[in-house]
Amino acid sequence: MLVDSLQPGSCVKAQEDLIKVAKQFAVKLTMFHGRGGTVGRGGGPTHLVILSQPPDTIQGSLRVPVQGDVIEQSFEKEHLCFRTLQRYTAATLEHDMHPPVSPKPEWRALMDEIAIISTEKYRSIVFKEPRFVEYFRLETPEP
Repeated sequence: MLVDSLQPGSCVKAQEDLIKVAKQFAVKLTMFHGRGGTVGRGGGPTHLVILSQPPDTIQGSLRVPVQGDVIEQSFEKEHLCFRTLQRYTAATLEHDMHPPVSPKPEWRALMDEIAIISTEKYRSIVFKEPRFVEYFRLETPEP
């Protein structure tokens, strides 16, 4: 899985690079997009998540695992299964028929700048704030 939230544009860039290599060697590449129940694990409206993938990264197929704690929300009953598969299929087709616009160089530069500033702020809180661990333990539910 291409997950590294602290590298500017790393997931998008890695996906684009993989697509280029796959095309170069005539390999059919299927992206694996993790899903979950929370935003931190990739949760969000299925249709929008699929449509937001970079151009050429879906190409008619996509692997989407669903976390066990939320699987019943999409697959517990027959009508839920049908609706979920319908959403995945519709979004996959729409993505391929109307691919998203590739980011312009100035957009990439701005995203990289935002990522650097965000990373610095995140690290200043998590690694330099002496009260962070205490706060985290108080606010994070444990089993």
